[in-house]
Amino acid sequence: PITFTGTTQQPGWWNGLRILGDNDERNLGNELSYVTLEYAGRSYANLYTQDAQVRIDHSIIRHSSNDGIYADRGSTVLVWASQIVDNADYGVWNHYANLFLRAEQNWWGDSTGPRDDGNLNPNGAGSRVSDYVLFQPFLTAADQEPDPLTPGEAPVLTIEPQRWYVPADGFPGWVTITVRDGAGNPLPGEQVLLSSSLGQVTDGGLTDASGRTFAYVTSNTPGEADLIATLNTAAYDVVIPATTKLTFYDPLSGLLPDLAADAAAPYAVEAISISPMPIVQGVSTTFSVKLTNPNDFPIKVTGSFGIAQLGIGLTFGPLGGLQEVEIPAKGEGTVSVVWTPPISGKYCVVFDYSWSPVGQQTSAARAASHSGRMQRNLSVFQGSMGSQRGKESLEKADKAFGWVSKTPGASQVAVPKFFVSRWWQWIKETAAEISRQLGGDPPRQDYRTIAMPEWYSVPLETPGPNLSQARADAMNAVTQGLLDILAYGNAATISLDRYGGAAAAGDLTWSAQQASAVIYYRGKLGQAMLDTADALDAFIQVLETEGDGQLIITAAEVQAYQDRLRNQGFTQEEIQDAQMVGWTDAQLEAYRQAILAEDPASLAGDLVQKLREEAQALREAGTALLAEQNYPAPSTTSLRSNQPSAVPNNLVQVYRTQVPIQVGNPGTVTDTIRLQTRPLDLPADWSVTVSPAQVTLGPGEVVTATVTIVPGGPTAQGTVPGVAVEGFNSSDDLIGGVVVDVMVPDQGNFDGKLHVFLPMVQGP
Repeated sequence: PITFTGTTQQPGWWNGLRILGDNDERNLGNELSYVTLEYAGRSYANLYTQDAQVRIDHSIIRHSSNDGIYADRGSTVLVWASQIVDNADYGVWNHYANLFLRAEQNWWGDSTGPRDDGNLNPNGAGSRVSDYVLFQPFLTAADQEPDPLTPGEAPVLTIEPQRWYVPADGFPGWVTITVRDGAGNPLPGEQVLLSSSLGQVTDGGLTDASGRTFAYVTSNTPGEADLIATLNTAAYDVVIPATTKLTFYDPLSGLLPDLAADAAAPYAVEAISISPMPIVQGVSTTFSVKLTNPNDFPIKVTGSFGIAQLGIGLTFGPLGGLQEVEIPAKGEGTVSVVWTPPISGKYCVVFDYSWSPVGQQTSAARAASHSGRMQRNLSVFQGSMGSQRGKESLEKADKAFGWVSKTPGASQVAVPKFFVSRWWQWIKETAAEISRQLGGDPPRQDYRTIAMPEWYSVPLETPGPNLSQARADAMNAVTQGLLDILAYGNAATISLDRYGGAAAAGDLTWSAQQASAVIYYRGKLGQAMLDTADALDAFIQVLETEGDGQLIITAAEVQAYQDRLRNQGFTQEEIQDAQMVGWTDAQLEAYRQAILAEDPASLAGDLVQKLREEAQALREAGTALLAEQNYPAPSTTSLRSNQPSAVPNNLVQVYRTQVPIQVGNPGTVTDTIRLQTRPLDLPADWSVTVSPAQVTLGPGEVVTATVTIVPGGPTAQGTVPGVAVEGFNSSDDLIGGVVVDVMVPDQGNFDGKLHVFLPMVQGP
């Protein structure tokens, strides 16, 4: 926890915390978690935001001489599972009517909830809230822990441009607007209104059974159009609107390729297709492009494919040679190339072409020769099912396993005691690798297969002259716990990779199944970690009872162990032990090099104390994994009181997604590249940041930027929110872009068993 307070505990003692952006660049991606803000308010509030985005959870906002939270122009604020109490004026004040402030599931100082200016909670006696603040449902006790998947009461809109680069010649820029209730279910029959900062709007359509309707914007003037979608209805006290933007460009600029039927943007051309998906190292991949001739005369197209990593402003390496195809007037043609990727990952594909008329054409036709580029990036990522707390706990477990696995055991330092099992070294290093891999997502193409846990079999310890029955039993209990960690951890890791493959392939059905498998196995892994922590505690107790409560390993002993590995390698017995738990020769060599790279002093210390720390790290990780809740319990329903029957809860909690992209300078002189984002079907409470947001590069120089997408709260299942990241040079010319989509899975049905469902046949 972090506390921001005054040197004197007096309201208004200090100004408060400010999170500020500006009109040109909002300050995005801020998070306050387990933070106390108190005794401020000398200027506005304990927390003041402007042109900023901030998510607050499990925090306390109190004792302000003015407001607790003051959200000024352009602020998107989500505060959840927090206490907002004892502030002199408003608990939360939203000064900007266009963006609702989300403050559901908080404690306002009274079980009746807050007092609100809109009289939506007439019996509320808690802290005061302004208009344009969503506060229901609220907590009825200060120590109440809210269900993270409790539905809200406000309808939620999202807006997705069908193309976000639109010619400024009266061509319609269509958008799809989806309306869902607070439980993530579609709302049919709702009239949607659209506003735009540029051009003319045609709106007013009613949503269909899937909650969707359409609107469009036209403009004869180039520029950026900021769009806001909301509802035209008095049936709801509050509505969460949606925003996006369209770019109207000069149609004579040639910004979009002329042989693509419906390019959403210069870097997002669906005419390029890839099979199979996802792209996996060593598996042949076919790239195809569908070329559409818009002319009244036939044309000959000459072009070639190129490939690069997912990024902006990069140089594309060639794929195959030049290809030619003739396309009849108003017809289509296809060009393909086969490529075997050297590594798995996310890529950008381009097709550079030129075309000219075929045969004897008019002078106008002969002058119509053009060139262009089509580009598509492959960047659909699975919504993360693991929380930040879970990832941090797994990192701790990784470090704890790593120390004990690399430390020479009792037999290797000539201590005639059964302190550690001969198998633990290999099992723990494998478990550490699982902990690391559970934070990644290398996609697999076999995502239509469900992983099942597999247990390794190792000989158990047997009592003897130097090993008591109690110690043998305790060691065997630890071994069994570690084997459970391996079995469930491997199944979780494989399921995570297959979840990534299903997401990359755009397969919502199998992404749901693999996501459910990930959740199931992570839960089993969490319980196995708790059981192993208990077993380690019991083993340590036996050691202490038998007078072996300490084993000091010196740096000199570690050095001797390293020297032996350097000169002789692992013993034959060690190699056989490692192979029994699935190790390959390559893994053994990598592990040997990792031990040799360690500072002997860092591995020295009390082995028994390190076992205690390992047990604690396992307990923290197991608790964190079991605490994660991604899908609602079957009984959870919408809280809207005006609905006579229970509404299904169609929400899911996904977590932060981080995507590395390459950013290059394609120019011939040093230049400053600026990165900005554009929401695509993105819920209003999700935040997106790019770091660095601006970078100065020499010609051809490339750096890595990180796109971070943080969901504000639970979102609708079976959706694919996205964001476009675009790069501009110092002349404000677009140099490229990528689209990052996050697949939010439906709730699957997996109980750890494989089922076969057969059709029912009725006999005569």
